[in-house]
Amino acid sequence: MTDVSRAENSDRSLTDYIYEIHEMAGHNPFLRQILEKALYENLPDDARKKLNDTTKKNYISLLDKKNWKCGHLGCEVKSCLSHEVSDSVFISKMKDNNGKVYILKPNLKTNPLIDEFSEIYPNSATTYPGYCSYHDRELFKDIDSEKCEKNVFYNKQSLRTLHRENFEVKLKILMAQSIVKEMQETIELEEYFSENIIYLNRKIELYKLKLERMDNIYNIIYFGIINDDYKIKYLEFDIQKIGYIFSSFLNLTNYNSDNEECFVFLYKINFENSPKFAVCYLDNISSKNAAIELHEAIKKSIMGDILHSKRRRFVFSADFINELSDLSKEILERDAEIFPIGPIEQIWLASEFMD
Repeated sequence: MTDVSRAENSDRSLTDYIYEIHEMAGHNPFLRQILEKALYENLPDDARKKLNDTTKKNYISLLDKKNWKCGHLGCEVKSCLSHEVSDSVFISKMKDNNGKVYILKPNLKTNPLIDEFSEIYPNSATTYPGYCSYHDRELFKDIDSEKCEKNVFYNKQSLRTLHRENFEVKLKILMAQSIVKEMQETIELEEYFSENIIYLNRKIELYKLKLERMDNIYNIIYFGIINDDYKIKYLEFDIQKIGYIFSSFLNLTNYNSDNEECFVFLYKINFENSPKFAVCYLDNISSKNAAIELHEAIKKSIMGDILHSKRRRFVFSADFINELSDLSKEILERDAEIFPIGPIEQIWLASEFMD
């Protein structure tokens, strides 16, 4: 497809627009960055529609629980919609008068590259195609009952989060494979896509390596729980704000070496109206050192950067959103890779959530 025919085509994709920007900007990365940011903030209708179609094909269709199996110790039973964080103990206690809580999700009607605060019922928050019904119930009935010792809670909660991360990595592999296939079929842009294809194939191989290592650690954590030899340790402290919960997993392992796994889990949980922030870590030297560093930098830019990049792992109450500053809302509504933020915004975000 020539540049003229591409410009005359009114049914263009986001890739077409980006291609034109790269052609226009040439070797000027600053100009390219400005033009791309303007494009992402004001997405044309044709690009939005095509992006929505691609999202439905390469993402939404893959979320059907019928496509997934439990996976706990090799369980082959079909997945149910599992909660990463307990609905009955934590999420439902933040619902508003309409019985809803809030999460961040793409705005498909105006711009799918920018999220919006969307209300959902508590039983839909933090769900994913996870365990089978039996394992989802039996593994976590103690931490779903509010009567659980902290060591047990944080080990089982980390088991849940690692299982969720396993699903997320598998999903990334499937999405990347689908995108590579589409690029390879777009013959007129084969040369333009070649570097992207190489990059995505490398990512796929890295994701597969991560899955293998994560599965191994998952089993170690599980059998540690069974044998009362807990493999997840935690640093916990009080914070002031009740109206949100947050869960996240950080895999900081250096896969270019034979170093031990560096796994850190972050939780903001409300225990009987006593909000806690916990930095949990795998019981080894590298994970402990990373956890201590994060614990000491809880209100600094690194924490704001993590909160921004993991923003879709939040669940909010209506009252908390109403009290949130306009700057924080704007930051949270924008994807970290497309709209990166600087140290000032990162510190602001950390202060908003960690005070």
